[in-house]
Amino acid sequence: MVLPGDVLVGDEPLKTADRLKCYEKVDPSARDEGAEYEGETKTITLTTSTNTNTNSIDEHQSSSSSSSSSSSTTTTSSTTVSGYVYDIGPASCQSMRDEVGRCNVLLSWGTVGACEMAPFQNGQRALVESSVMKKKEDSSSDGDGDDGSPHPPQYTLIIGDSTVEWYARINDADGEVNGDLAKAGRVAYMSRESSLFCGIVTGQYSRAVVDLLRREPLYPTEMMNNKAVISDGDEEDDDDDEEDEDEEED
Repeated sequence: MVLPGDVLVGDEPLKTADRLKCYEKVDPSARDEGAEYEGETKTITLTTSTNTNTNSIDEHQSSSSSSSSSSSTTTTSSTTVSGYVYDIGPASCQSMRDEVGRCNVLLSWGTVGACEMAPFQNGQRALVESSVMKKKEDSSSDGDGDDGSPHPPQYTLIIGDSTVEWYARINDADGEVNGDLAKAGRVAYMSRESSLFCGIVTGQYSRAVVDLLRREPLYPTEMMNNKAVISDGDEEDDDDDEEDEDEEED
């Protein structure tokens, strides 16, 4: 598990109306822009670790040899944050990029931080940029990318309304592919309906779907392999019709 080591903190709380501003007026050519934040922001490091090595010599020593053992202790100090944590910091963004570059399958369910606000989009941008397939003309044919960054995961799945919305806004800011990153081949799967995916993962079935699958046939003719199953009586009628047609032709 990778936990953020630093965070971006704001001194003013976010109101629902402020977070909805980016949805009310959208610039078609710059859909990734977030709303303005009136407060001040700062980056805070959450924890600091100190490693201490101690060496000890075994009491039972021989005249020709001696054995020693070493142990290390880690001291971690906590940090009290005064303000509102709305995004991860730059060091955490880089750690996330590195982890995403090492995975083969990525499931993104929920946004990183309050990305509806312009100052708090760094974490979400880092996730999108490191997990979405680049255009063919922008991608390298071997190894890492031109900038030394690792290739995105082979399979990226994005689930949930806000997750899909901001993946599409950031990666398709000008609306080139109409936000359909899966059709464009930039991600493997995307769905705004998180409840559907949750049911698949947990093995829970929708009652409405179960009832639909178990309903009585709509038509009296049974269907099998997309072909109508014809009874023996119907076959005899068809044979009689064919004989009548042959006699008329004669």
